Formats: sequence, structure tokens, C-alpha cells
Amino acid sequence: MNNLTLYIGNKNYSSWSMRGWLLLKLAKADFKEVKIELFTDSYYKEILKHSPSGKVPCLHDGDLMIWDTVAITEYLYEKFPDSNIYPTNTALRSIARSCIAEMHSGFMDLRSECKMNIKMVKTKNISQNASNDLKRIYQIWDYCKQFSGSNKYLLGDFGAIDAFFAPIVSRIISYGLDRSNHKEYINCISNHTYFKE
Repeated sequence: MNNLTLYIGNKNYSSWSMRGWLLLKLAKADFKEVKIELFTDSYYKEILKHSPSGKVPCLHDGDLMIWDTVAITEYLYEKFPDSNIYPTNTALRSIARSCIAEMHSGFMDLRSECKMNIKMVKTKNISQNASNDLKRIYQIWDYCKQFSGSNKYLLGDFGAIDAFFAPIVSRIISYGLDRSNHKEYINCISNHTYFKE
């Protein structure tokens, strides 16, 4: 019986909703998706029925609620150990966790200046601080690929780390940001079945 329900906002605008959804797809979990309409007067009243933080995403497994995307990642990794959530290699798994933590808490200038909107395409000049965020993201991507030897995704197979950076890929495409030497990775993410779905 399927007890997993993911409460999310609109995956086009809500980067964290997109990440949570991608993680469940990665786990190959059988889950129900419930969308809470963003930017409405009833949003907070509705989301508080399902998420104690008042934020999306929130994963329910029966009576259990997990309301943070990093926590959802760890829960799914434990519940679906044979999935591609994390690499099997201990060192690569540690790198994935480090990068996910930095993505979770950082890059605020880039995130605030370039709101996620997958359907939009327009050129945007960003501030120096946002440019520094993008530069750091590219450093992370370079490090991961060099350490893992992967020529496609960051640490081998498409995994949680790629799900966490997928909304950044979306922003790079939407706002025509400098792709530096990362066009191949950006194309891999944007052409992935789950991303397109």
C-alpha cells in the first residue's frame, strides 16, 4: 500500500518543490503528489494542514511528516537503499552531502535575483554577488566531476546532488547566464527524463 504523499507548490516556480519531487522519482517511489497553490490568500492556511513549517515540500509517510528537503533526502536514502539517491562510494557520498548542504543554505544572491521560472527565457544582467555565487557553483561542479571522473552527471549516475542543482540549471537557462565550460552538464540535466517531466 502506498503511504507516501508529497505536498508541494508549483514545480515551475518552487525550486524546493522541484527538488523534493525529483528525489522521489530518483527513489522510484510510489507516491501521491498534492499541489498547494502558491501566491494565493489561502496558501498558508492550506499548507499548515500538511506541513508544520508552513513550507513546501513536505513528505508524509503514513502519520510521519518530513518537512525539509535535506531530511527528505536522508529519509528516502534509508527507505530506498538500492536507489540512486547517493553514490555507493563513501567518499562520493560525503561529497554529495557537502554539496547538498552548501546548496541548501547558500547562493542567496543568485536565488533572489533569478527567481525560478522554467517556462521563461530572457537575458538578465546579474550583480557581482550573484556572479560570485555562480562562480562558486561552477567550482563545485568542476570539483565533483574531477574527483569522480564522471563525464556526465556530477558524481556518476543522476543522484540527489544533481536534483539539488537542477533548479540552478533551470535558472541558468531561463536567464541566459554564462555557462562557462558547463554546457554539457547543463544539457544533461535539462534533457533528463525527470527534469523534462
